[in-house]
Amino acid sequence: MTETAPTERPSVVVRDGGVHFAGFEERDTEVVALITGADDPVEGAHQCLRIGAQALRAANASIDADVVERRFEGLSASFDKTVSEALRRLTEATGELLDEETGALPGTLDGHREALENLLKETFDPESKKSVIAVFEEAMAEAHATQVSQVKNLVSLDSDDSPLSTLKRLLLRDFDDRIRDVRQDLSDLSEKIAVRDAKAEVMEITSTKGFTYEDVLHSRISQIAAGHADLAERVTKTLGVAGTEKGDEVVYLNREDTAGTARCFVFEAKSGSVNMRKTVKELDDALLNRDATAAIAVFANQDKAPTSVPFHYSDTKAIVVMDPDGLDLNALHLAYMWARWVVRREIAVSNGEDMDTERITALINDARRALERQTAIKRFHSEARNGIDRAANQVNDLVDEVESALASLLTEMDLDT
Repeated sequence: MTETAPTERPSVVVRDGGVHFAGFEERDTEVVALITGADDPVEGAHQCLRIGAQALRAANASIDADVVERRFEGLSASFDKTVSEALRRLTEATGELLDEETGALPGTLDGHREALENLLKETFDPESKKSVIAVFEEAMAEAHATQVSQVKNLVSLDSDDSPLSTLKRLLLRDFDDRIRDVRQDLSDLSEKIAVRDAKAEVMEITSTKGFTYEDVLHSRISQIAAGHADLAERVTKTLGVAGTEKGDEVVYLNREDTAGTARCFVFEAKSGSVNMRKTVKELDDALLNRDATAAIAVFANQDKAPTSVPFHYSDTKAIVVMDPDGLDLNALHLAYMWARWVVRREIAVSNGEDMDTERITALINDARRALERQTAIKRFHSEARNGIDRAANQVNDLVDEVESALASLLTEMDLDT
């Protein structure tokens, strides 16, 4: 490499993120030796600059750390000196405050102790009428007198204001109400017996007389059918067109209402519990076996029916509830009228006749809702009566408890006297 003397003053320019050297010459022996020994002089120069820059940065950081450390040492020494001085002063002040002979605190405590002793002597002096003990004894005497008076008032039956006297009046009034209710129940029972006597034919067909539920159903349906000039036939043991005995009662409509054709609907009696799926299946079988237009399943009570209402219908099948005694025919009568309407509706459709089906359907639904309300009211009455009976039993128990408590109290008072 040929060395040339610099022709102009060297300059270092920082531009575009880099450092540019112009006419720069380095004669430091260590730098020259490192660059001379490098494979690439340019890369060697870059490495020298990079390493030098990192060394300078590290040196500056070390210097700053030394400065901070020296300042902290000075601050710590000053703090130690200040704390030591404060402790010295606090020790002196504490000694002066707690000194047994000249200290302010022992003197103050002695004064408070003496004042407290005097106060306690005055407060609990049994000879003084102003002491706490005297006031307490007076309050206890007044409370004892008041309690004696109140107890006498509680157990007195002569005082109108005493609780026992009030309870006595309430029990007597409740007893009178109970007697009045019993009389009313007896009157209602007498009326029911009279009604049953007036309907002797109903009593003759009840299950308690040895008749089956089908017998009761046939009697009730026959009564309703007579009002429409229909024919009710019991077919429990008779085979139908399907070769089975499905369908217990068949009602043939008056031919004046069927345009001279033989049309019928069928009843299926159910004295036990049957679910909805099986009920619908048996009604389908009864429709087919008796060649009927509508089918009705009759249950002995609401608990055994697969519905929660006394009358329910869908398409050409219905479910109704009739009690075993057969005294309330409203639900059965509604189901009967619905079945007649289904048969006559089919005849009208077949003959192309006009029929106000919407009006008839609305009337049936009105009757069905009224029947549901009637059943609900009956259920509420029954629940209310049961609740009254339970309340009466509770009152009787309460009377016994009161009498027992009074007897014990009187015995105890006699012993005290």
